[in-house]
Amino acid sequence: MWNRELALTVHNVRARQHPFRPAQLTGRAAALVHLGSWRRHRALLSLVAVGVLLRGLAWWTHGAALAFYGDSFAYLHDRNVLQPGAFHPLGYPLFLRAFRALGGLGVLTVGQHLLGLACAVAMYALLVRIGARPWLAAVGVAGLLLDAYQVDLEQFVMAETLTEALLVAAMLALLWRERPTVLCCAAAGGLVACATLTRTAALAVLPALVVIALGRRWGVAHLAALVSLAVIPLGGYATWYHARSGEFALEGTGGRLLYARVQPYVPCDRNSLPPVERPLCVPPVPLTGPTRDDPSAGGGPIYFAWNGNSPLNRVRPPAGQTRNQIAEGYALRQIITHPVAYTASVGTSFLRLLAPTRDSRTGDWQSESWQFLPRTDPPRWHVLLLGNHQDSDTLRNVSTRPAQPARRPAGALSVYSHWGYVPGPLLATGLVLPIIAWRRSRRRGSRMRWAMVGFSLSGCLLLIVPVAASGVDFRYLLPALPLLPAAAVVATELLIRSTRSKQQRRDKPARSEHPTERPLAHTSIDS
Repeated sequence: MWNRELALTVHNVRARQHPFRPAQLTGRAAALVHLGSWRRHRALLSLVAVGVLLRGLAWWTHGAALAFYGDSFAYLHDRNVLQPGAFHPLGYPLFLRAFRALGGLGVLTVGQHLLGLACAVAMYALLVRIGARPWLAAVGVAGLLLDAYQVDLEQFVMAETLTEALLVAAMLALLWRERPTVLCCAAAGGLVACATLTRTAALAVLPALVVIALGRRWGVAHLAALVSLAVIPLGGYATWYHARSGEFALEGTGGRLLYARVQPYVPCDRNSLPPVERPLCVPPVPLTGPTRDDPSAGGGPIYFAWNGNSPLNRVRPPAGQTRNQIAEGYALRQIITHPVAYTASVGTSFLRLLAPTRDSRTGDWQSESWQFLPRTDPPRWHVLLLGNHQDSDTLRNVSTRPAQPARRPAGALSVYSHWGYVPGPLLATGLVLPIIAWRRSRRRGSRMRWAMVGFSLSGCLLLIVPVAASGVDFRYLLPALPLLPAAAVVATELLIRSTRSKQQRRDKPARSEHPTERPLAHTSIDS
């Protein structure tokens, strides 16, 4: 029906010999013309061209996938056994399993680069769909296309790129239509579940989607479909993990990481603790920073989580408990006892992620791990170069292989990594501008308004949850990279419309006071 409407309108326009106006169309035909003119999207096409160039250089420079020592090998191991792992859920290992059949890790990196480009194009289409100007929407996805950390992590055997793609797909399912169907809401919930089984911090997006559904007043059926399709798969996976490990959880390191997050910054009293938790309470270790060969040295969260001398390794759990459960109980007890100290520590770490530069400090993970490799790399960065052969994808064969020298463009890419990223203050506009736009916007229930709230709240939670549970690592910025700029773009669009609307209301009384005189009817002199 809509294509007939489009053809009929174009025919009438040609017959009347006046310029074609997309405003003459309605419904899907108008949306097609609105998105179809390539000239309106020249800014996006230019950014995509540069993004393709950057990804091509990254792939050519390294020639194969990069591995982060620890996480990448855990993913590869879980890919081979397809059993719930202690370090990560099975979402990304299943993704790796699919690419193993397609040709291995070399094809994987190409696929992840294409996913990164697709995320940018999809977010651009969504922003234009809900009413943003094309140039503003292009600004909103520039970080996804050009951020050096984004491009570099697409070259890694790491779950960040897939997590981004699943979260963007969830936003598309929920916000593409003015009023989504129940099936669209169910799809959005299922995609959030898949993202959570890829990286557990992605569950923080679910409350933001619930806020959108409540604010738009879609109804109980839509809300139930959204929540149930997100919660039921996660409950099933947690039950499977419990059957194998004895813990009802999605992975087995949450308690360890939370203990490492709390211990350096929150005081403890051994006498108030249960006997099994007392070994975890130790005097503060001086923050001296990592050594060249050991990133877990230095007394920060990384030391308490992974160093061989961490007090956590001296705990002897009783029967029926795991070391992770004891660490989690200790950490929660300390947070409840000292909420101000913990909140201050989390707030400081959150502001560190929004700093103008991405320079790691003592206690943080090294930002150099997520920058393009120069020709030599210190061992403490924990980055290795993997081959593309199936027999080299296991931990035993890969972890002992020395890093191969990068190809010629490595130096230029390494320099680009030091400044080619979205500064923290620009990301922070996705938190500040929506507050201003919310107060000035007049249409309280509009899709743009609640999309802005969803983008901003999702991005905020995706930053807070990792730093509250682990510490400062600049790769935690990447899942929020599609969302916070989108929130700033929608807020800017709303502010522009609000300003113009107020200007028009001020001009209207002035025009009514001096109405334009209607010309006299033409009369003949002879009459």
